[in-house]
Amino acid sequence: MFNYKIYADEFREYLVSENIIIAGFNDDLQGAELEKNTDASNIELQQLKLENEKLKAELAEKDQKIKELESLNPKNDMDLLSLIFDESATERYAPDLALSIKLWEHIYITNPKSDSHTNKAIKWLESNTGYEVSKKAGSASKIREITTPFVSWGNLRDKNYKK
Repeated sequence: MFNYKIYADEFREYLVSENIIIAGFNDDLQGAELEKNTDASNIELQQLKLENEKLKAELAEKDQKIKELESLNPKNDMDLLSLIFDESATERYAPDLALSIKLWEHIYITNPKSDSHTNKAIKWLESNTGYEVSKKAGSASKIREITTPFVSWGNLRDKNYKK
């Protein structure tokens, strides 16, 4: 035999939770349930406000960092390199300067192998220019000399490059 009991207080609360209000039966609980829900909502709202303020502060900090990074010189340096490599600006384009920069980047940044500067430069110049690299004088020789790091300068090079 089954004994099904429904307790009036639990039934009243259930009806209120389902937004079913019966005058004289559970209408007094409606205000208490609303107050309970309001308290929970207020707590959640406060938490969301705090989280929002924290995120606003983080965003402001990130915006400031972006502005700082944008103001650094690499952007200006890249603008300068773009100007140096712009072959269409014939009034200022200096092919040996552009080639020297590309050679230096290849030897010391992109493909730093343990070989002499001269050997690496000769191989690159043969592959990337029409210059005759076997001559002691000429563009290829000048480019090799220009791209030589200071520590490898020979005795004939003027080491007073700073004023």
